[in-house]
Amino acid sequence: MKLEEFECLNDEEKHLLLSMLRAIQLKKEGKQKTYIHSLLGLHEAEEDGEMVIKMPITPLLDNSLQIVHGGMTATLLDSTMGKLVFKTLLPHQLAVTQEMKINYTAPAVGQELICKAAILHKGTKTILVEGKVYRDDDVLVAHSTATFFILEQNKIQNA
Repeated sequence: MKLEEFECLNDEEKHLLLSMLRAIQLKKEGKQKTYIHSLLGLHEAEEDGEMVIKMPITPLLDNSLQIVHGGMTATLLDSTMGKLVFKTLLPHQLAVTQEMKINYTAPAVGQELICKAAILHKGTKTILVEGKVYRDDDVLVAHSTATFFILEQNKIQNA
């Protein structure tokens, strides 16, 4: 792509392109761990034993109906539940999503989505987690349960 091709972009497209470039810079500077977290603008906190991650709603997330794409909501759920799971692991352990079920309950619209996750059960091999995504007007957008499989880090590196 050549620089001249960017001149035809409208304001929204220029804003999206700049946000993508900022996301790359944040990852490069170590301010975000992954490109996807940086690109989605995820901000995390812990509240009352729950993991909470907020995601601003931008045109980048839209589906063809101009609401947040269900896959973006699924990514927010997986990221929030996974982050909570990692906080419970021992230093030599890792975890991966084994399965995830999502029920979508309302259109994801507004200024931001707020995802809250809580652990339902922690075993020796798996962890069961519940996640809920809310709009900024407190309407439930999606409910999820997921199972995370616990792995030993040394077994991954030797596989």
